[in-house]
Order: sequence, then C-alpha cells, then structure tokens
Amino acid sequence: MTVTVGIDSGSTATKGILLDDGVIQRRFLCPTPFRPADAIVEAWETLRAGLSEPPFLTLTGYGRQLVDFADKQVTEISCHGLGARLLAPQTRTVIDIGGQDSKVIQLDEAGNLTDFLMNDKCAAGTGRFLEVISRTLGASVEQLDSITDGIEPHAITSMCTVFAESEVISLRSAGVPPVTEYLFLFHSTVGVVRMRKALQAAGMTFRVKDIPRQLRGGCGLCIYLSCEPGEEQRWILPGQTEALFRVAGDDYQLLAQFPQQA
Repeated sequence: MTVTVGIDSGSTATKGILLDDGVIQRRFLCPTPFRPADAIVEAWETLRAGLSEPPFLTLTGYGRQLVDFADKQVTEISCHGLGARLLAPQTRTVIDIGGQDSKVIQLDEAGNLTDFLMNDKCAAGTGRFLEVISRTLGASVEQLDSITDGIEPHAITSMCTVFAESEVISLRSAGVPPVTEYLFLFHSTVGVVRMRKALQAAGMTFRVKDIPRQLRGGCGLCIYLSCEPGEEQRWILPGQTEALFRVAGDDYQLLAQFPQQA
C-alpha cells in the first residue's frame, strides 16, 4: 500500500489530498492566510491524522518552500501536467487560472510538459481579477458565464485589476445597468414550456435546469433568467409561475410566491 499526500500552497487557497494506491481518500481546502505556512501545517496534520506512519509528502504552489518537512517540492506547472495525465490521459493543453497568475501548459502524447506560457507580472486575467470584477457586478464567479451570455459588452481601457474595477464602478455610476440572474419555479411543466418559448422569441438569455436541491416546486424544472433588475417582472406567468428568486452564487433570495389558481 502506497500512501502519499500532496499539498498546493496557492496565493488565495491551500489545497491538499491523501492518496492511497492512487485513489483519493481525503481532501483539504482552506483560504490561504496571512502566514501561508500555517495552512500548510494544518493541511498536513489533517490529511495524515490517524495514520500509523507519516505518508510521503509533496508540496507545490508558490508557498512550497515555506516549510522544511516535505519529502519533495515540485512546481505547480509540472504538477498540472502530471495531474492531467492521471485524470484525463488525452489532455494536451491545461489552462490554470490561479489567484495571482495564469498559465497555459502544453503536453505531448505521453503527458510530458513540452511548453508553457504564463503572466507573472500582473493580476490581469487571473482568478483574483475575476473575483474583484464579479463582486463589483454584484455576482459570483460562477455566474459570469450566464450573466454575460448574449450581452453587448462595454469596453474598459485597462486590464489592471485595480483600474479595471474603478472603470466598472464608473460605468455603473453612469447608468450602465448591471445584469442580475433570477430563478423561476413553476406549478407544472406547462409553465416551463410557455416561458421558454416566450424567452426564445424575445432573444433573452436564459437556462432551463433541474431545481436546486435546497428548493422545492411543483415542477422539477426551473428557468434561470439574466436581465436588468425590474425586467424579471414581465416574465411572471399568472397561474404558472410558482416563485421568483434572485440568484447570488449558491444562495437564492425569495422575491415572490404565487399560489396556484383553481
């Protein structure tokens, strides 16, 4: 039996796993604190807890050299290549959007690293950039695809995270409307079909999906609609719409409920 631990000390998050004969048995995830070494120690103690012998430890990430008890230290670029080869052997390109840099990694047919590019001078286009901009828009990173699908973009002149955030705030102050995502529940499938047809005819941005686990409705399907605040009201179907929610990441704020008509 081969038991190993891998810990990635990233700029915004510290991740770790315990592998037993190549199978993930334990996981660890926490925000990287002011002292990244503290998170590395916490991950190590959590992942090896209860084991009779210390497992082999490999460290990666920008904080990999902050502790001296690792058996091996590997760059995250090499780790991405090895991980891609393990999880998806046909992978030839890996894109890593990290907290403070982004990387594009090229692999050959054997999964070996052949080339890579990265931006290590600026946070533009990194995970931190996406977090800042999505927060300014009042959305989550997970919502960026849905709230921008089919929306006419507004140009910003700077890709610097700080200056781009200022421009987005200025655009909103100038009256450029933010886009909000709403969730509609229905009493029956008939409501889903009617609203979907109406939204398609109007060219609106929407998704039909299964109801989130934490919600309940008369129909197992729901519709996510991206629109300007206030516009969602026109899509309420009397007798068909059961409830209306505002979406904020994994949270759903109930805005209105509508009883089923006899």
